Amino acid sequence: MFYEKQTDHHSPAEWAANNDSIALATKQVTSSSHNLRKQSQYLQNESKNRISWKNQETNLALSERVLDIKLWHKTLEDTLRSIEEEMSALLETKTALENALMKKVPLLEATKMCLMLKDRRTDVDIVEDDQYHQMKKVYY
Repeated sequence: MFYEKQTDHHSPAEWAANNDSIALATKQVTSSSHNLRKQSQYLQNESKNRISWKNQETNLALSERVLDIKLWHKTLEDTLRSIEEEMSALLETKTALENALMKKVPLLEATKMCLMLKDRRTDVDIVEDDQYHQMKKVYY
């Protein structure tokens, strides 16, 4: 027994119209897909260009900053070197002054002793002569 399925039958004109509507929809979807791919490619190129320019700008700014830091580093090294030289010169001067002062101490002590001995004198022995004034000048 042969059982036939009940379906609607269409005329060739209906079939052609349906086929044309499917073809038109396919063309529209294909065209839309093609436009979307073009837009995506354009945006991708734009992004690459912007990134490339930003990279160049950033690299330039960083290289300028590195040069600036190197310049400051050299300046600081030079300043440190000059400060160390100045400190060394000051230390030498300090040592020389201390040595000179140490050489003067015995002279000052002797002058002090002489002044004390002169000041201990009594009555007529107290004389303010040139030597006394010279010792006071040296001591004070």
